[in-house]
Amino acid sequence: MSQDGVYLRELPFCEIYTLVQPGAVHYHLPAYFCHAGTATVVSDFAAAGAVWRGGDHGRVLLLRPCGAVRAILHGAAGAEYSCRGRVRHPERPVPAAHPLVLQHIPMLGYAVDQVGGPQIRNIGTIGGNVCNGVTSADSASSLFAYNAILELTGPEGIRQVPIQEFYTGPGKTVRRHEEVMTAIRIRRRDYEGYTGCYIKYGKRNAMEIATLGCACLVKLSLDKKVVEDMRIAYGVAAPTPVRCPETEKAVSGKAVSKVLLLQTGKGVLNEVNPRTSWRASKEFRLQLVEELAKRAMAQAIRNGGGEVDA
Repeated sequence: MSQDGVYLRELPFCEIYTLVQPGAVHYHLPAYFCHAGTATVVSDFAAAGAVWRGGDHGRVLLLRPCGAVRAILHGAAGAEYSCRGRVRHPERPVPAAHPLVLQHIPMLGYAVDQVGGPQIRNIGTIGGNVCNGVTSADSASSLFAYNAILELTGPEGIRQVPIQEFYTGPGKTVRRHEEVMTAIRIRRRDYEGYTGCYIKYGKRNAMEIATLGCACLVKLSLDKKVVEDMRIAYGVAAPTPVRCPETEKAVSGKAVSKVLLLQTGKGVLNEVNPRTSWRASKEFRLQLVEELAKRAMAQAIRNGGGEVDA
């Protein structure tokens, strides 16, 4: 268990199912590594369905936990959370409903609570949401803001990849074919003292892919009048989830004010590159980028005890 941050972890690997036809063929972990080269590996039924809908009707390996393997361990410096497996709540995904998530990383808990509807959240996982590689993943922008580190496990061992280095293009990541994500780490220094807000814009309140997603974290001074540090990340504002480091640098250290919100909204426009799609035009997404930056930052400040007129 880490002594310097938060982990979202599955403990341990248990059963692996080959979803080729109705029913399941059971394998243990060594069998997974034997078959990984000729199969598509997923962590939940939602991802398996996406693979099949995409036209790949070959072997799909589905990793699922055997029994109650979800662990949330909190020590002096951090915690470990499950990143895959079935949820235990009929409406809200674990970790979204867990008290430690609500206490330490509530923005991420809220973000994953926006995925699809109750059915999707009960068969999907945060690991699958990230490894799918799409820029619209609701958890991705929040994980970018939290500077998450992803743990990938394969035949050659375990490696850790900062989430900013994980995505390489639309639907593409650095995860090798034989690797699975086994943990998501958020260090204490990246969440302690911060409050945040995630806003998902879509045409519906549920069962909707984000037209744009914005996650903002702020750390306020003790008197709540200065933004000591700010992080802002987007989904669907570029081919991959993206942070806005220049705007973050320009905003950090300045007094809380409406002018600061306006500066943030204008600044992020220079660091995104949305596209036109059937769901929204580039011009509309740029409008959302600016507006959601102001709204998310204002709410993050309020969540931290500050006062600001949006």
